[in-house]
Amino acid sequence: MAVSGRDSRGRGKIGVARSRYLAGAAANGALWGVAGVCFFVPESYVHQTLLAFVLAGMSAGAVATLSSVPGAALFFLIPALLPYSVRVVVDGTLIHIIMGSMVVLFVLMMSVIADRLQNNVSESLRLRFENIRLVNSLRRAKKRQDAVNRALSAELAPNNGRRSPCVPHTVILRSASSSALANWRSPTTVWRPRRSCSESPWRASQMVSSRPTERAASPT
Repeated sequence: MAVSGRDSRGRGKIGVARSRYLAGAAANGALWGVAGVCFFVPESYVHQTLLAFVLAGMSAGAVATLSSVPGAALFFLIPALLPYSVRVVVDGTLIHIIMGSMVVLFVLMMSVIADRLQNNVSESLRLRFENIRLVNSLRRAKKRQDAVNRALSAELAPNNGRRSPCVPHTVILRSASSSALANWRSPTTVWRPRRSCSESPWRASQMVSSRPTERAASPT
């Protein structure tokens, strides 16, 4: 219940912030629309064209800036360009009608571009948050793996300390040769040298030495 309450409050705050953002975009566009009507000079095509270029440039910049919020670009474009297009068409000449039609077409194209930009921004943000979650999960998995490795190392440390030291092979060979020479005179001797260490894979071959008994010579 507490989590759902926090989510609802967070969504409410986001809705309020979005409404304020859209209202600010609309107010800014309305100011430019008023400028398009107030600075319109009917007798000068040069001033009319310059005003159209200024409004178009501001609208293009607004589309690139406001497209992160859905609908914000239209809240700027319509109040900024619609008064100018109406004022141009009011004159009634063919040139002014064409200019007003081009302004309306420009608004439509900018709205399409704004929608595509908004989709790109949303997709990039989604991928960014997914990458952040993936990196955090990998970090947590690495921490768990390090903890398991430390625990295994702590368990194996006493066992490694109880291992007997390995005896050099040269000492083993010398002891084996001396033992073989010492036991050579016995009738039957089986000698097996001890291994160098319990963990060593080396295994000495068995050596069996025997000497046949001599028969006593019978007197003839």
